[in-house]
Amino acid sequence: MATALMAIARKVIIFDFDKVEPQYVYATGVVILALSLGYWLITQKKPKDTEFPIDKE
Repeated sequence: MATALMAIARKVIIFDFDKVEPQYVYATGVVILALSLGYWLITQKKPKDTEFPIDKE
């Protein structure tokens, strides 16, 4: 997920805003927001408790 964000960031850096249509810029912004939200959700997820009930004695 982080790699995809870096790839999109690189794409934005090399945009030629004189030649790129506004819809393409908007679509890229939506992709960045979606990837950022997904990355945030993944990093906020707490790991499952790996203890087995039998080990709690």
